[in-house]
Amino acid sequence: MNQIDEHRHPKTNATVNQLLDPYLDRSKVGRKTKNRYRELADMHVRPLIGRTKAGRVDGEIVDSLYAELRRCRRHCTKSRGLIDHR
Repeated sequence: MNQIDEHRHPKTNATVNQLLDPYLDRSKVGRKTKNRYRELADMHVRPLIGRTKAGRVDGEIVDSLYAELRRCRRHCTKSRGLIDHR
C-alpha cells in the first residue's frame, strides 16, 4: 500500500481485470482455494474496479472498494430493488 500511496507502483495500460487472471493462474495455492479466489474476484473486484487501469489504482480506490464491501457484500443499490442498508 505504501508504494501505491506514494505512486511508486508500476505503470501499465492494463486493467485490473486483465491482470487478475494471470495473477490467479500463477498463484501457488490449492485448486479449491484458487477457485474461491476467482469467485471472490468475479463477485467483488471485477464489478467494482475491474475496468480501472491498474496503474491508476491508488489508496483512495482501494479504500472505496473496502467501503463498498463493508456496506453490502452484494453491492445492493436502490435501482436493483434491493434493501437499503442502514
